[in-house]
Amino acid sequence: MISGLFCYFFRAFCCECTICDAKDDWLIETETRNGERGAGWLQKRGKNAAVWSKRYFTVTDTKLIYYTAMDRSTMKGEIVLAGACARDSTTRASSRNTAYYFTVSHPQCGVRELCAKTDNRRQQWIAKINDVASELDRSGGMFGKLLKQGGLKKNVWQERWCIVAGRTLDYFEAATDNQSKGAIDLLNATLREFTQKDKQCVEISAAVAGKKGMKKYVFAFDKDSDKSRWMEALKKASQPPSMDGTVNGSNPLLNNEALPRGSISQSFAELSSISLDKQMSGYLLKKSPNKMIGWQKRFFKMLPNGDIAYFKTEEESQKEGSSEARGTILLTELLPDKDVEVNGKTYEMLLRTRTKDYHLKASSLDEARSWADAIEAAVVAQSFISKA
Repeated sequence: MISGLFCYFFRAFCCECTICDAKDDWLIETETRNGERGAGWLQKRGKNAAVWSKRYFTVTDTKLIYYTAMDRSTMKGEIVLAGACARDSTTRASSRNTAYYFTVSHPQCGVRELCAKTDNRRQQWIAKINDVASELDRSGGMFGKLLKQGGLKKNVWQERWCIVAGRTLDYFEAATDNQSKGAIDLLNATLREFTQKDKQCVEISAAVAGKKGMKKYVFAFDKDSDKSRWMEALKKASQPPSMDGTVNGSNPLLNNEALPRGSISQSFAELSSISLDKQMSGYLLKKSPNKMIGWQKRFFKMLPNGDIAYFKTEEESQKEGSSEARGTILLTELLPDKDVEVNGKTYEMLLRTRTKDYHLKASSLDEARSWADAIEAAVVAQSFISKA
């Protein structure tokens, strides 16, 4: 108490000790939602103006995404992390107890300046960003310039800065842009290499949520020497992983291998844990059948049997029984020949059942895919149990 008062009245003679530091037990994982690895408030310096804005940031498996509010309803921009590096700012001195600056730099995307409230928060953000960037580098991600065939007649070659991270190909008009021009879900996409005049090209046929058939995208390699590296990254991203996270795993839920005798009596939760780290839950937007109502915020929770109940609030979901649920999506009602459709631009999910369609919207593409993966894994697990 006395030492704190001394520091307050004699700030001009600050000795840089730790007495004045307020206790900060904040953790970057506390406010995360499904598909996120970190979340919290930061100050961000504008790209073209020396204006600092308060933004709510989330770290996913591939990007740093920022919003205007904590509800993640309005995305302002994204920062790709493949090839990026976060570190304490070397050009801007931190103001003790008020601002702790750091940067996220990329050899092609440039430098983004951010500011945390405490040094503890700054160091957690730096560590989390660098962890994700290192994982992406080890996974064989690829980024650089490609030529994309576009225009009204699809006959114009447009230079785009592209990045393959996870199982998505994002393309930007320029490397320094805050938002992508589009995203292609590469999972189960087909690739066809061909030559068009003097260009080495690849045609990507990928599914688009809400549309029948496959949409075709044509890219040409900026440099012939980069072709093999781009194709390796594209093929790796398009190959469906097994439920245990490996490409050709031996998960019995995928390849129908026999389970040990007696394991059939396992509960659904025990069996599905082979493929799921935890049962999914979190807030999503649900589109009401009544057009006058539109989108409504609901708390969704995957039940032990795989069904998905939704509530008005998280508090309702924690009460005993299911009487508080506003509705339940039954796993057995989902059409077996229809995957969960994910829109890479709007983060909307379409679940088709025998009686109705459910339109849901996540706050990020990674969150939408996490839900889609969990639902499809639950369907496979339940189908296996019923056949057994």
